[in-house]
Amino acid sequence: MNEFKKDFQDMQGRFSDAPVSGARDENLYWTPIVVTKREIDAETERLASLPSPANGRRESLIVHPLAEANAPGFAPVSRSSSPC
Repeated sequence: MNEFKKDFQDMQGRFSDAPVSGARDENLYWTPIVVTKREIDAETERLASLPSPANGRRESLIVHPLAEANAPGFAPVSRSSSPC
């Protein structure tokens, strides 16, 4: 087993009835962005030029400009407090 393999407890999803009133469009839509090959190549070169970290792995995230600092992602996160 390598260091990246994790053992997880067996879990099973559940089904939940959808409301009869129909779905509401509460999604937050972000303007699409394009990450060009040039930008990816430049980031690859930047990472390669950094000193090697202890684990030997250099990485960065592609983050949408509207992403919050605590959720640096490429797509919006649902703000709904109700379970799926």
